[in-house]
Order: sequence, then C-alpha cells, then structure tokens
Amino acid sequence: YDSRHQPKKYYWIDHLTGEAVADPSPTEDCTNVIFPETDNTFEIPSFIKHGSLAGELSVLNFSDKVFLSFHETDLGYFKQRLVVYQHDKILIDEILISGIQKLQPEAFFIQKNHLFYIRGKEEIVTYLV
Repeated sequence: YDSRHQPKKYYWIDHLTGEAVADPSPTEDCTNVIFPETDNTFEIPSFIKHGSLAGELSVLNFSDKVFLSFHETDLGYFKQRLVVYQHDKILIDEILISGIQKLQPEAFFIQKNHLFYIRGKEEIVTYLV
C-alpha cells in the first residue's frame, strides 16, 4: 500500500521491479493481513539475549507462536530484530536491518499462514507459520 494515502489501498506489485501492477482482484481477500500490535508492557523472555532496547515493541501471537520485533542501540545507530519463538524455543532470530539512524515501523505481517518481512532493504523473506 502507499503509506502517503489514507485509507490504505492495497496493490499487487511486480516481484522484480516493485512497481504496482494492479488493484487486488475482488475475489482476493486482502483483509486477512495480520499486523503486530505495539505493546510496551510486553516483557522480552530471558532466553532472548538483547542489547539496549529503543522504541516500541511489536508483538503478535499467532498459531501458538510469539512474533516479536524490536530495535536495539548499536554503536550510536539502531538495528531492528525479529524473533519468533514457541514456548522457550527460538525459531527465527534475524537482524532485519542494522546501521540505521531512525526506528523502522511495521517490520512484518502475516497473511494466509505466511510470515513476510524485508531483510536488509533488498530481500523479501517468507516462512510458512
């Protein structure tokens, strides 16, 4: 969607160019996109080793898993991590981007049991969850 326009209007994009190619088909349900919620009261479990936190925590409970995105300070810059865990087992622990000067919003989403996120500004990653 184009973040400059409200309300959000979703588009299909070309996977090679990133250009919008069409509006979603009326038969496609774009409302089943699940975004995390901001939850600054959420306590990061002790089995997740982390540095100095900065900004808000993005949390989503889905399919008996916890999806957690947060920023850490790193030598005067920020890095953004995504951690997915189930009970006390870490399933994914990724640095989404490092060396950034501003906090990044909306790190991930889930659609049709697939986790989507962007790693390093150039790679779209998806997992079946």
